[in-house]
Amino acid sequence: MMLPDREETIRLSFFDTAGEEKYHAITACHYRKAMGALLVYDVGNRQSFRNIEKWLKDVLTLAEPDCSIVLLANKIDVDS
Repeated sequence: MMLPDREETIRLSFFDTAGEEKYHAITACHYRKAMGALLVYDVGNRQSFRNIEKWLKDVLTLAEPDCSIVLLANKIDVDS
């Protein structure tokens, strides 16, 4: 992989709504122009994993068409 010869500024923002529905209206605006998304679920919470489908649908609908999406398992070090 070749790196560009010029410097480039990348803006990186993280928004954690803990999946709460009351924040859904404001999260939609954060997807605009997003080039990447991290979808994080709690391995000890089956509902958390089921909710990934809804978040994935939001990213696919609202973010840039070529948005990179990464699924992350959280709390793998915690005994259930």
